[in-house]
Amino acid sequence: MTVVKVLKWTIALAPPVTSAYEAFKSSGNVGFAAGDLVASYTGYNMFSKDFALNRMATGYIPLFGAWLFGKVASRVLR
Repeated sequence: MTVVKVLKWTIALAPPVTSAYEAFKSSGNVGFAAGDLVASYTGYNMFSKDFALNRMATGYIPLFGAWLFGKVASRVLR
């Protein structure tokens, strides 16, 4: 794995994983943390059985940022 790929993965996954870890710390339940991680990309929370688009921002905004970083890094490092 290249340094750029490691940075892209870190940018894309750090916010959703941090959110899931905080959910685990507050509840102590691994299932609740996994539900929070899934809600970051689907918007659906399986524990409260509701859907909210604002949950998807936790997953997709960093994913877009990682994509943009990859595009810029590939141009700069040529």
